[in-house]
Amino acid sequence: MSPVQAVARRLVSPKAPASPEPRPRLRVVEQPATSPRRFVRKGPVISAILFVGLLALSASHALLVQGQVTLDGLDEAVAAQQEEYHRARLEVARLEAPERIVNEAIIRLGMVEPADVVYLTPAEAESGVDHRVGDDVDETWLAIKPYLERSS
Repeated sequence: MSPVQAVARRLVSPKAPASPEPRPRLRVVEQPATSPRRFVRKGPVISAILFVGLLALSASHALLVQGQVTLDGLDEAVAAQQEEYHRARLEVARLEAPERIVNEAIIRLGMVEPADVVYLTPAEAESGVDHRVGDDVDETWLAIKPYLERSS
């Protein structure tokens, strides 16, 4: 038989399989845990949690904005009070100026400047201790010490 005849014979006559292949055994498989049905049941729960979370986020943002508005108002009030304080200090400094006091004393109260200045000094104490500057500290201490011992 020629090679052409052999090819033609194979094409014309179907060849019976030498050994049939075994068919795989089929079995029922359970649905996996992440089936679309389970997702459908969890969908509303997840949506509700997401909604509550977004609602809480928007409420906290509203409180934050409201607090910021309050702080801005307080800042403006503090600035106004500081400005009033500085104005009041300036007015006090103006009123305490020696030139203004002298003018008020002369014009409004009718005071006049004295021709000469006299300084008064206190009289010596009854104990005989002179309290002028330059006194010996030991003498002063000895004069005061008996009174301190009695009080304690």
